[in-house]
Amino acid sequence: MPIASTKDLGDLGMSYTYERSPVMSTYLLAFIIGELESISGQTSSGTEVNVYCTPGKTDQCAFALDTAIKVLDFFTEYMGISYPLPKCDMVGIPDFASGAMENWGLVTYRETALFANDDSSASARQRVAYVVAHELAHQWFGNLVTMEWWSDLWLNEGFATWAGTLAVDYVFPHWDTWTQFSQDDGSYALSTDALLSSHPIQVQITDPAMIDQVFDALSYSKGACMIRMLESHVGAEAFKRGLRNYLEKHQYKNTVTSDLWASISETAGQDVAVMMDTWCKHIGFPVINVKGTATATLEISQARFVQIGSTIEPHLWNVPLSAICSADSTSPVKLMLSTQSTTTTAPGGTWMKLNAGQTSFVRVNYDAEGWAALIDPIKSQKLPAVDRLGLANDVFALAAAGLGSTTTALEMALAFKDGERDYSVWSAISGGTGQVREIIEGCAYYPKFEKFCQDLYTPLFNHLGWEAKETDSHTTSMLRALCLSAVTKYGAKEVVAEALVRFEKYVATKELAPDLRTVVFNCAVEFGTEKQFDQMLRIWEEAETPELKMKALRAMGKTRDAKLIARYLDFAFSGQVRSNNVLYVFVQLASNLHAREQMWQYVQEHWEDKILVMYKGSHAMLAYMVALPLRGFSTNAKADEGEAFFKKNPVPEATMKLSQVLEKIRSKASWLERDGDELEKFFSTK
Repeated sequence: MPIASTKDLGDLGMSYTYERSPVMSTYLLAFIIGELESISGQTSSGTEVNVYCTPGKTDQCAFALDTAIKVLDFFTEYMGISYPLPKCDMVGIPDFASGAMENWGLVTYRETALFANDDSSASARQRVAYVVAHELAHQWFGNLVTMEWWSDLWLNEGFATWAGTLAVDYVFPHWDTWTQFSQDDGSYALSTDALLSSHPIQVQITDPAMIDQVFDALSYSKGACMIRMLESHVGAEAFKRGLRNYLEKHQYKNTVTSDLWASISETAGQDVAVMMDTWCKHIGFPVINVKGTATATLEISQARFVQIGSTIEPHLWNVPLSAICSADSTSPVKLMLSTQSTTTTAPGGTWMKLNAGQTSFVRVNYDAEGWAALIDPIKSQKLPAVDRLGLANDVFALAAAGLGSTTTALEMALAFKDGERDYSVWSAISGGTGQVREIIEGCAYYPKFEKFCQDLYTPLFNHLGWEAKETDSHTTSMLRALCLSAVTKYGAKEVVAEALVRFEKYVATKELAPDLRTVVFNCAVEFGTEKQFDQMLRIWEEAETPELKMKALRAMGKTRDAKLIARYLDFAFSGQVRSNNVLYVFVQLASNLHAREQMWQYVQEHWEDKILVMYKGSHAMLAYMVALPLRGFSTNAKADEGEAFFKKNPVPEATMKLSQVLEKIRSKASWLERDGDELEKFFSTK
């Protein structure tokens, strides 16, 4: 709230009296005290917006301020209720555990989530825009109307994740945000919810130790997917009217999920709880099995999709589905699947793609003819980008779960090889090949897999090259970075050599395009020597922006040298790296085949004297330190090791994350055991 009055207390300082705040939940109250600088602006309705930083960083605040002003104007119109407070302050905090926190009118951020300027990469600017939009969405949904208890946390976080994307799409329409949402939030949520150790998004919280654990992919990303699925089902206008009614009716009050369903049901003309309760009160999601896509009769069935084979209780979802086909790829056919199976009239044509627009939270599995028929619309791009990425994600996920063939998934990836230019689609393909890489890194045929991936990504690299063009879009800049990362990861020697040359130039001149820094830094350390590692350490020490500092910190985790890995681990706990950033050290080492075993041994040896000392009392970060050291492994032996260690060293606040990471490791082991022979045979012909 604004300052109402001040009083000079002489030697005691100044007394500040603030205007009375509206009625609010106590967890949204915050005070910030420090030496700060700021820049300011106003929304079209006159709301004061301020971005605060520690001294010397105001040149990094303008992008967030401009974005915040536009987002507040958008939400005021969309929600039908003006921003509830007289001002909106946003503060970048150098040492902050969370990404951001939506304290009412005083939003706190990690510096990497708030600061960006002309020297920032496209991905960094997009992250800032999204996090700002997410937190400002909370000013209505979460703050003006607050969940009654943490069991309905998804009401806050799922909605803010969806609404943040909605606002970014409005402010930056050329970013193709919804396609990225399907890849990023959709894939993340599906992969987590495929685990037997998943939980419903409406989860009963009976123990305070559970609260931090449900701030996860399910509450955020699956929750957002639920909102998007419902909006697609009832229509955007009916959904918006229902949302406005909900906010108007419950402002300055607490709610439960059924209150939202009731408001949307009124405007949609149907009881949406009938559909949504089958999703939000239950674990998991279905795989939709489809037969006869090119015939007059279409057979559709549903069964729960699980990452690892197990006997599970049957459950039926009310699944809103839409389909596009070769006969009409612009007007989806819609149906509701509420039984285990059904037969319906097929749209006709040579191919059909179910879950058009990727708006339903499902995997889709076709019969052999159905999959084969989809190769042509992928190559010709008759399918929209969002549907192409859906196919790429589904075919690899089905292979990982034993419902499809890994070699079929790899062969389908080749359909994208020559003509695909969409960033999100390539992100999906990169995710799929990355999953295969995780399970076969130690296999004799791994070099042939590397060659396969080089061949897959080379046409894209030849199209994009190293140099940005004036005509490049925002997503093209991110696609170039993704492509370069892929070809260097799979050992393209000429590209690696060029990266090393560019790094040496950067060390001498500081000249390097922001979007190329990650791949160049990573290559320098991974394929360089101790000299490059030391140069990266100096870049970290001298970095003037949080983005550059994080790129350098993470790049050091790419080293293959055991001595440098040991140095990196000791450096992480030296007091020079903030505790909130030490997590990224372990993220990098977990993805490094040459480092993960050494890291895991280090964690076991120093669990009490370093890990617990640093994170004791910080429940969320300690939970990550349980999961991160294990996440890169793919053998049952390592899962058993992890389980045994944390049985002796229990971390109650990490029970959910530990269960999930152990299940993921075992599912990877099962995948290789199941498809290893087929993959060996496949690569023997390459």
